[in-house]
Amino acid sequence: GGPGGPGGRAKPKPPKPSGCPTGNCNTGNMGEVCGHCGTQFCKSCGFSTAGKMRAANVCQSCGGRCLEDAGRDGHEGSAGSSGSNGSSGSSGRSGTSGPSGRSAPAGAVVFVGAGHKSDTLYSISIDGYTLFDEDGDGIFEPLSRVLVRDIAVSNPGKMPLPPGAVLAPAALGFCAIETGAGIAIPPLGPGQGVVLPGPFSLVVGDMPAPGTEPFNAEVTVGCHSMLLGRMYGSGALTGAVQAMWPLRFGEVHGPPSIGYNFPCGPGQTLNFNIDINNISNKAIDPSKVFVRVIVPPALGGGSRDLPVTHPIMPGAKATLTFPITVAAEADLFSQHAWKAELAFKGRPIQFLQRTVKVAAKYAPTDTPGDVLFFVGPQVNLPEFQVWSRILTGLGLSYDLWDVDGNFGASLDTRTNERHEVSWVGRHLNRMLLFPAHAEPVSALLLRSDIVGHLSTGEGSAPV
Repeated sequence: GGPGGPGGRAKPKPPKPSGCPTGNCNTGNMGEVCGHCGTQFCKSCGFSTAGKMRAANVCQSCGGRCLEDAGRDGHEGSAGSSGSNGSSGSSGRSGTSGPSGRSAPAGAVVFVGAGHKSDTLYSISIDGYTLFDEDGDGIFEPLSRVLVRDIAVSNPGKMPLPPGAVLAPAALGFCAIETGAGIAIPPLGPGQGVVLPGPFSLVVGDMPAPGTEPFNAEVTVGCHSMLLGRMYGSGALTGAVQAMWPLRFGEVHGPPSIGYNFPCGPGQTLNFNIDINNISNKAIDPSKVFVRVIVPPALGGGSRDLPVTHPIMPGAKATLTFPITVAAEADLFSQHAWKAELAFKGRPIQFLQRTVKVAAKYAPTDTPGDVLFFVGPQVNLPEFQVWSRILTGLGLSYDLWDVDGNFGASLDTRTNERHEVSWVGRHLNRMLLFPAHAEPVSALLLRSDIVGHLSTGEGSAPV
């Protein structure tokens, strides 16, 4: 017999799809075909047109390794044995070489898809942890440490979690990681869990300039897990605490007032009390706290520090008392603000302001003025000066009744009785004047007093 015929031609490899051929995932450029049978499959999720690919990229359709070469053309066959009475056949042509197959990826690949459940995927879950403040008073102060401890980790999947998983901290809002070396998660069987003591240490952010309200900011911290360089969505957990100071201003107790500020005559003194509240669960060392009071020249000028003399117990308050004296030369109806700063550990953490109005006391004379001018809380020094020039320009004399300084108009708001020295009955046949915008004045004037004032000995007031 003659020599063998030519080898068979290599079977061409079908084109690969651009994405997942089954639509199971939306990962682009991960489509591939089996080099043996041409079955289309996805390298991302492992699904094929013949079903889920087996482990190690074994084709569900033909059982071959999907990424192997499709093969080359066969070699020339060997010569056959001599035949009887036959002449030798002519040599067959050699087949052309088939194209080289693509190289398979090296090593194992772990695919994690959101919402995709598989018995062949690793799983990590962080179930909880505890946040501790640095000094144990229950308050996370600015620039203090937040400690993450007792981190509970479990394996909710159906595959054993291998060595190599790592737990790490996350600073997600108003904080920074101070110490965050990863902690190894030990191998865990399906359904097993472990509590890792930690700790991780994070630092709370700093407070901006203090304001009139107590400082408060949300600190967001967390933990996340990784395996083979990949993060797990279920293996992450965040928590939040409030950054604040353990002390804050409470109530400000001053003399009685019916307006927006505290009235005080020239040369007079007012006493104020300020409460400082401890909202922590530890006593506050008094040496770490003081209040600085800053006053303008019309109220004596300068600043002074008010010390705290006793520890402030948890949930309790300290009350500081200080006087404010109005300068004798201060202008009537001028307003002056004093400021108090609460300092803790050597830095101001909150401030407050209150205003003192230089008020006039009613001082009747033997001969009443042409006008009784009522001044309310809204009338400041510039406006009063305008009114004074108007009345003087009209040739009118005037007496003053300051609603703030006299605590009311018809009645003393402190006692709801007539004032010891009252204007009622002293200014008959005289003009009563108050600015239209001074609503507290009109509200504090009794209608019966107005009618009585307008009544004369010769007749009655018009209705």
